[in-house]
Amino acid sequence: MPTINKKPLMIFFVVLLVFGLFASFWRQGSNSGISATGIGPLEIGQATPEKVRNYAGAPERIWKQGQKKTPVGFKGELWEYRESCPELKSLGGVPCRTLFGFVNGKLRTFSSTDPRYHTSKGSWIGMAVAKTIKTEKGTLTEGGDCPGVKLPAAKGVLYVLNVSSESGNTKTGFISGFYLSKEPASFALCTS
Repeated sequence: MPTINKKPLMIFFVVLLVFGLFASFWRQGSNSGISATGIGPLEIGQATPEKVRNYAGAPERIWKQGQKKTPVGFKGELWEYRESCPELKSLGGVPCRTLFGFVNGKLRTFSSTDPRYHTSKGSWIGMAVAKTIKTEKGTLTEGGDCPGVKLPAAKGVLYVLNVSSESGNTKTGFISGFYLSKEPASFALCTS
């Protein structure tokens, strides 16, 4: 019986595995980017619930307008995703939640504290405010109960990175969430 040299076969499978893992991480990274026009492949103001479900999977909860005991006041329909995010405990216990808001069957508002998301320029949850402003060319908004870094966006689009600070000084704070909305918004910035 002839012997089979297993070394080339093993090398082939290792290369295939490494390529598969790389492709998976690359695809996940490129799909989790947020920009002023959308989230991964989802265009804000245009994406349908079907496209969001294909992108994010089935939501944990779906609310229709007028229901009671919702996480935020909203118009239209609200989808909620909750994840276990132990890495956020070091950031002051920010809950890990993603909301997709729809008005007239179109994605109008997105908000997330999930650390798997990042901006298309590379800003992430936990990043220092000063570095984020420089990277994103954003403006710090400190007024009221909802400080954030407002990012450049088209007219009618609000793109903000939420800011938290243990010391109360937002200039030395960190990014604690993402908010992207196109008029008419499904829910307001400070309610998410």
